Amino acid sequence: MVKRNRKTERNKEIVAYRKAGIPYRLIAEHFKISIIRVRQICEVWEEREC
Repeated sequence: MVKRNRKTERNKEIVAYRKAGIPYRLIAEHFKISIIRVRQICEVWEEREC
């Protein structure tokens, strides 16, 4: 369960960076994940906020 909370916090940070206008590539490099994964996370979190 701890792992899930870390990922949730990480995903919130990713979405916040994206909303601040940081490019997918820089976010991906910072978190050491793929650009596609960053895009997927942002899409999922946008749906949750609606």
